[in-house]
Amino acid sequence: MNQNEKKKIKSFGRECLVPLIVIGIFLIISNVLFNFPKFLMRRTFSWIIYSFGIDMVLISIFLFFEVFEIIKPIRSYKFLFYYSYYSLTIYLSHNLLYFLFFQQLNVFTIWFFITGAFIFIGISMRAIYKRWEGKASIKVQIGKLSLGFAMKIEKKLHKKYNNNIRI
Repeated sequence: MNQNEKKKIKSFGRECLVPLIVIGIFLIISNVLFNFPKFLMRRTFSWIIYSFGIDMVLISIFLFFEVFEIIKPIRSYKFLFYYSYYSLTIYLSHNLLYFLFFQQLNVFTIWFFITGAFIFIGISMRAIYKRWEGKASIKVQIGKLSLGFAMKIEKKLHKKYNNNIRI
């Protein structure tokens, strides 16, 4: 790690993490002291402020661990990559599951099917990516189509511009 990165990390800690922790602790303490019984009741303004303070403190602690590399997790985002790559495809095709399980699932059995569908979709997206890559992704196809339209418009504008300039 070079000096520039160390300076950035220290300034991030001073300018971002410390204020987040201080404001979060202030929100927690102020709600505990001034709104003692009310901050425990959900759907009240004091409970929202109290939980917001807890969120700020927890996020700053997690950012501290991430930025200062106290815990170095092994990151593997390959499984989530397929969901990102095929997000629009999955979004449009998951509507078929609605008709497949229409009025057949209750509060308990739906979690079993959600887990199974998540795993099945992930495995099938991986297989599809290995076989066809971007050809099966609607998002990629829309990107290619929009690039084609943009290039056609650019050519027309270029021709129009070149025709107007005559020496």
